[in-house]
Amino acid sequence: VAEPGCAVPTHRHRNEEEHFLVLSGHYRIAIGDSILEAFPGTRATVPRNTPHSWRNVAEQESRLLAIIVPGGFEQIVYAIKGTPPDEIADLAARFGCDILGPPVAG
Repeated sequence: VAEPGCAVPTHRHRNEEEHFLVLSGHYRIAIGDSILEAFPGTRATVPRNTPHSWRNVAEQESRLLAIIVPGGFEQIVYAIKGTPPDEIADLAARFGCDILGPPVAG
């Protein structure tokens, strides 16, 4: 669930591929050099080692289902809580994720 303007930085997973399904709203999803305008029902796959990012560009809360394969990366959700912003890149790296830059533009 993402509020309007919510986004994730451009990053890549070294060990996993990621699958998106837009459940509601409107997302802008960057995968490599491509940008996808994604509405409900849109599916996208991000191959391992591919830079990607998403942003909720709707004027309301939107929902995006993300499935990361193989499992294990989801544990970062528990580890990141309370992590100071300047330590997030190091935490992500321990989970095999490289933060590469700002999110896809709004």
